[in-house]
Amino acid sequence: MMARLKSWLLCLFVASDQLAHMLLAGPKYVLVGGPRPDPDETISGKVGRRANAGARWALACEFIIDALVRLLTGEREHCRAAAAREARRKCNG
Repeated sequence: MMARLKSWLLCLFVASDQLAHMLLAGPKYVLVGGPRPDPDETISGKVGRRANAGARWALACEFIIDALVRLLTGEREHCRAAAAREARRKCNG
């Protein structure tokens, strides 16, 4: 039962993260244009993807997010790992 609870809570967190990404990226898309935000992308995934491309804002955000995640879970390079997971998921359909 605890494993199912943990799995469900993780799904809720990911869904909340995806919603937050859309709430943050949507107004920019509507007002300024650019590529349509991906509703399946998390904030960490977007930050990791843009940090891989060298975007300064993403590198700063990556530092903060990675530090928080490392403190809470011990995971290292969370943003880039999230970007890689999301890219694999898109490739696998």
